[in-house]
Amino acid sequence: MMIRTMIVDDEEHAIENLEILLKKYCPDVQVVDTSQNILDGIRKINMQKPHLVLLDVSMPSGSGFDLLDALVEVNFQFIFITAFEKYAIDALRRNALDYLIKPVDFTELQNAIEKVKQKLAANPQVNSLMGTHLFVPVTDGIEFINYEEIIYLEAEGNYVKIHTADNKPVVMSKTLKDLEYKLPSRIFIRCHRSYIVNRNKIKKYNKGDGSSLTLSNGAQIPLSSGKKDDFLGYL
Repeated sequence: MMIRTMIVDDEEHAIENLEILLKKYCPDVQVVDTSQNILDGIRKINMQKPHLVLLDVSMPSGSGFDLLDALVEVNFQFIFITAFEKYAIDALRRNALDYLIKPVDFTELQNAIEKVKQKLAANPQVNSLMGTHLFVPVTDGIEFINYEEIIYLEAEGNYVKIHTADNKPVVMSKTLKDLEYKLPSRIFIRCHRSYIVNRNKIKKYNKGDGSSLTLSNGAQIPLSSGKKDDFLGYL
């Protein structure tokens, strides 16, 4: 299996050096994208669904720790690569798989990639679910919810209630805005400040001043005036 990998580092030459080392010494690694700032890195991680992120710690746009904190789910392995040893303890506390010092030694890089391969081999189910499921932390573990089972999501303060086909809502400790950037736009659409709906679960668009959407479970979800044009454009 090829390890889908992203590199996030503000220094272009550092990215290029890593790509050279990976191509020469780590043939199982496929670099699917790179980024030189935090916001772009978050966007590309959500889009590419990598198995591994090689992440610089200190960047002008923010730290690698900031990037991890901004993600709804960290469902990939990550290795910090930086010129500063002082961040090593914090990196390991974040469950980083490894911590490499620049300039990167190719043998240390090979050893780190071997750890990634072992982790991925030990969790084949999780790997197969990436990109098709929402990972929701619950009291006794993590619940994997298939995107197609989600009918709509409802904001409740700093929490989101996920309504699924089995009529057993799951509560997630994230805001709706967080999830809006995480969920694939080909499946989900924000129709109101308090709601995101699954496009495939919409059964009827109800016109009028108080426009609404009827979903597959019978729920009536308001369609705000500010979101109506986006919705009609989707049609």
